[in-house]
Amino acid sequence: MAKKKKPKKLTNKQKKFIKKNYKVIIVLLVVVLIALAIVGFFFKDEVLKLINGPESEIQTPTTEKVKNIKITNDGMLSWNSAGEGAEYTIIINGIEIKTQDTTYDITQHKNEINDGLVVEIYAKVGNHNISNKNSVTIIINPETALYEIDHKFVYEGYYSQIKYEMTNEQIFNKLNEIINVVTAGNGSQNSSYGEIREILVKSDIEPGKNTLYGIYDNAEIPANWGSGNVFQREHVWPNSKLGIPRVTNSSRDQGSDPHNLRAIIGSTNSSRSNRHFAAGSGLKGYTIGTDEYYPGDNHRGDVARILLYMAVRYKDILSLVEVPQGPTYEPAGAQMGRLSLLLEWHNADPVDEFEENRNQVIYEYQGNRNPFIDHPELFEKVYEHIVSISLKIPKPYHTLQLIIGNIQIYKNTYINNKEKYLL
Repeated sequence: MAKKKKPKKLTNKQKKFIKKNYKVIIVLLVVVLIALAIVGFFFKDEVLKLINGPESEIQTPTTEKVKNIKITNDGMLSWNSAGEGAEYTIIINGIEIKTQDTTYDITQHKNEINDGLVVEIYAKVGNHNISNKNSVTIIINPETALYEIDHKFVYEGYYSQIKYEMTNEQIFNKLNEIINVVTAGNGSQNSSYGEIREILVKSDIEPGKNTLYGIYDNAEIPANWGSGNVFQREHVWPNSKLGIPRVTNSSRDQGSDPHNLRAIIGSTNSSRSNRHFAAGSGLKGYTIGTDEYYPGDNHRGDVARILLYMAVRYKDILSLVEVPQGPTYEPAGAQMGRLSLLLEWHNADPVDEFEENRNQVIYEYQGNRNPFIDHPELFEKVYEHIVSISLKIPKPYHTLQLIIGNIQIYKNTYINNKEKYLL
């Protein structure tokens, strides 16, 4: 076996040079790092392309969907501006109408309304892609002869306190009240983390099969806990980002809420770890860099609805953000993301039979439901409210903070090496 070469020691001449010029070297190092930080700030996208290749290219942004569509009694349709210079495409009975106004007189289509007139609206800003559509059905109330938007959503029983016409904030707060009523431990607590083993064996059964549907990897898992050797309990909103210590089997808190826990095989659980979610594509989940994770095409909608449920249920504890920060297992780090993707994921991967069955099983154990599975149309209203109150930190600024923070690390490393060499 070849002998390892010993690292060369600094000569006396080199040591003297370092001792004499270390202040100058530190200044030069700091100047170079600041220059790199400035380049990273202004040319972030180009730097990412050079480092990561074509996959890191920033996709063309999509104009935000048209929001807050309303109609007056006398037939004037209106909506929120999608941005300066936005152009809107209104589609009525297959006919496209282009406008830059945020209002449209629907009375000219009075004879087309009959039992309801579907109006679709798209928006486009600058070089963005066109937005996803938003549509409403216009009716004339036969009793009052006034124009109305017919949402055709019925809320009864568990959701009888909800009306679609309520403001986004009102719906958010009312849902918080509804889903905070639980009936498990002592008739007023969440299920325990230990009980989750029994719940998942029933809630996560794949329709038409006798196996559990493994999150992220589509694994077919035997419906048997097997002392944790067969499957594990995955926190979609990671335990370390729930603002509490590690859960134990006796825990009855946000760490044991079955709506946030899914059956998973151990290797996939380890791979996802506590990474926050990020954009991607593909049938199975995978890691992106060191901190991000794409959940897979078949799971992104489930993830979005779970995260929104958690943000509503524990509104005074948890926060949805773009890039989670802060310490783990502490309230200051009770964040999860990526917020900007959730509505897109909710629409791209709609509620299915698996989620509906899972929601019902959990309801039978814990006494509360995920409203975004029962009423997917409420997702956007609640999401818009959360976006309106969420603190956003621009990526370039965050990147600059990290680089400048590292300057001190490099500086300390250099000083430590200098001291070591001069001993």
